[in-house]
Amino acid sequence: MQEVWKYPVYTGLQISMPKGSQILKVSYQGIAICIWVLVDPEAEHELRSFYVSPTGSPIPNNCAENYIGTAFQCNDELVWHVFEEIT
Repeated sequence: MQEVWKYPVYTGLQISMPKGSQILKVSYQGIAICIWVLVDPEAEHELRSFYVSPTGSPIPNNCAENYIGTAFQCNDELVWHVFEEIT
């Protein structure tokens, strides 16, 4: 059986999540950018890293091809893009 879990994300954060987890959505909630992830709670965990960048900022090469989603903040005045870092 699978479940949906929520994680806050920011640049440099490593998140322990079940292997094979599928990221479903990125959104701004409360004071944090969050991802909602479909997980198998019984699966072994792995560390995954993310990079969060505002519009107009450079994206590192190890992230550019791994776009996850975009989150809007302050009535869409601030726009953040989330990428997964591949090491």
